[in-house]
Amino acid sequence: MKLITWNSAGRFAETASFLFAENPDIAIIQECLKSTVSSVKPVGYEALWFGDERSKGIAVFCKSPFRIGQIASQTHKWKWVIPIHVTGPEKFTLIAVWSCPPKSSIPAYIKLIREAVDANEDWFQDGPVIMAGDFNSNLMWDKPRSENHKNLVEKLAQLGLESVFHSRLRVSQGKEIKHHTFLRYWKKAQKTHEQWSNGETFHIDYIFVPQEWLSRIDHFEIGDCTRWGVHSDHLPLLASFKGAE
Repeated sequence: MKLITWNSAGRFAETASFLFAENPDIAIIQECLKSTVSSVKPVGYEALWFGDERSKGIAVFCKSPFRIGQIASQTHKWKWVIPIHVTGPEKFTLIAVWSCPPKSSIPAYIKLIREAVDANEDWFQDGPVIMAGDFNSNLMWDKPRSENHKNLVEKLAQLGLESVFHSRLRVSQGKEIKHHTFLRYWKKAQKTHEQWSNGETFHIDYIFVPQEWLSRIDHFEIGDCTRWGVHSDHLPLLASFKGAE
């Protein structure tokens, strides 16, 4: 199974063919319009979209023989922390994430995700869970408060989840010095390898999987900035998993 999560920076209409050339089984796309998702119909894929009709949202695509369906939620407060049933060759719960900028009473970035996890632990009680997307967070920004990146990672570990990147590359949270996924001020930058290497970059996108899935990782990479960085201020995370024995 091949999974990709990517914030398309509102350019999904221009980049869909580029993304699907990677032939993912599951694709989680942040910052895309519903109209764009409706117009993109790659052969063999179905899609779910979540967001406000007039603004960008998050889409989840899956390729046959996988199937996806939203899990009923008790609240819409965490509208972009979305639980989804995935069935097919693998059966698991996918929690698709786009931690959006704070608005009015919506809690900030990592607090939003942590509140969603704390309020919905039942999501983690019905088989394997993959949680993936744009978290807009990193341990390097933590302040001494209860809702911070470190505590979310610890909470997910208690629920049996580990970051694919950090486990695979044996890098500590907050120490992803050269392994960036986001370039701040991308629109003002010349989209070259030099800009991505020397610009203001951060690691804010993640794939968390069950600890027992770590041995099943067949391939993992952060998309190359010379290919993906011309399309978005985020680089995708791509992970492939061997079938369960």
